[in-house]
Parts: sequence; structure tokens; C-alpha cells
Amino acid sequence: MKIKYTLKFKSICPSDKDIIDYKAIIHSNGRDFTLVEDMKKFVENFEKEEHFQEDITQLLADQFQGKVVTYGTHQGVKIKCVIK
Repeated sequence: MKIKYTLKFKSICPSDKDIIDYKAIIHSNGRDFTLVEDMKKFVENFEKEEHFQEDITQLLADQFQGKVVTYGTHQGVKIKCVIK
């Protein structure tokens, strides 16, 4: 079974302290499913911490063991990060 999760969250940019809105798409590895509550709890702290988008993408991939794509816009520049 393949599952795709899409979630939205915020984080603080370490460079200029701007609050960035992110969208993440997490693709399951096909063997397990993830509780939505676990995902929400994991990204909850990002809103209080400073992270670069690349680091957030890696943290999500490590935590949920699947392909992760994140989207963010910083100072008018759209950024897409992918970890397979």
C-alpha cells in the first residue's frame, strides 16, 4: 500500500528570523502507516525553533522513513527540497 501525507507547518529561518510557511509531502515506504497525530506532534516544535528547509526535510525523512518533498517561500524565492 502506498500512502501520501500532506501537511503544513511553520518554522523560523535562522538567517533572518522570518517565519516561513512550509508544506511537506511524505510518501510512505509501502509497509507501514503513520498516525496523523504523530506527524503533527513532530512538526509542532518547528514553529518554535530555527531550521533551514533542507534540515527540516532531512529530519522528516529520518523520522518517517519515506520520500519527503518540502515546499517553502523565503523572501519571494520558492524552494523545493526532495529526499528519497
